[in-house]
Amino acid sequence: MDKINVSVTINMENSSLESNDESSVHTDEIAHRPKYKILEEIGRGGFGRIYKVYNRHNDGMYALKRLCFEGEFQDNKYISAEVYCLSKFKHPNIIILEEFILKPNRLYIIMEYAEYGNIEQYVTSNHKISTSDIMQFFSQLTSAVHYSHSQNIAHRDITPSNILLTSKFDTKLADWGLATPCGVDRSNPILSDDYLGDYRYQAPEVIRCTPFDPLPTDIWSLGSILYFMLTCNPPFEGSETTILHNQTNVGIILPETIVNSNDKLENAIVKTIKSLMVVDTNERPIIETVSKRVSSIISRLE
Repeated sequence: MDKINVSVTINMENSSLESNDESSVHTDEIAHRPKYKILEEIGRGGFGRIYKVYNRHNDGMYALKRLCFEGEFQDNKYISAEVYCLSKFKHPNIIILEEFILKPNRLYIIMEYAEYGNIEQYVTSNHKISTSDIMQFFSQLTSAVHYSHSQNIAHRDITPSNILLTSKFDTKLADWGLATPCGVDRSNPILSDDYLGDYRYQAPEVIRCTPFDPLPTDIWSLGSILYFMLTCNPPFEGSETTILHNQTNVGIILPETIVNSNDKLENAIVKTIKSLMVVDTNERPIIETVSKRVSSIISRLE
């Protein structure tokens, strides 16, 4: 996989962070009222922990992601990918970067704070999202992925936990650590050769661990997100072997209540899921086609 080259401005100021619990947060206790005060841990992933922080300069709340590394952060392709995407991307449905703070062997990414957490938390706590809300959320997510693909970058880690919800119920696609360049020539893509992420939402070609075109994998993942919002469950669960077998031999199984529904919008959502989660990558639609389909469905709601 090609590495994303990074050239951004990093804040080297040593008085930016203060922690309530130095031992658990592992930030240096900075004297004399630093800019950010760490309040609590709100999440963690494969590459770092996330905290809610208070900005004393503007009285605002933000999210802080702490990433640890050895050597230079530019040498870590996953940290480089996150830094590049957050610093370069400008889209209403992609998480907004506030600033970077660099310390020895640690990089802190300060981002906008999403008051309602992520889609996974929201669905788990509310159990059921209306079909109209599902399509509004999905329309925003599709727009973010459309923008990313137009910049020749595939996200590769689209999961419910990486889609955040603001107080205005706008979705924000976050966690760009697995993002990768996919090349300008769609007929000759740059193949990915690392096989990370949550396999419950990943495409079969990722689980097979053979080099793959990352753009169609994002399309599959979009379908899996739509499935999750509709059913409150991942489309596939179990071991890697079980998931791959069910993806390629069994296919998508939807609850009978949804399959037999007379709701036209729900039927349109089911049809969209099936069109995106096709095993053959050549038969999956490109993001431009997905966007048009979603716009058509949304127009029926207005």
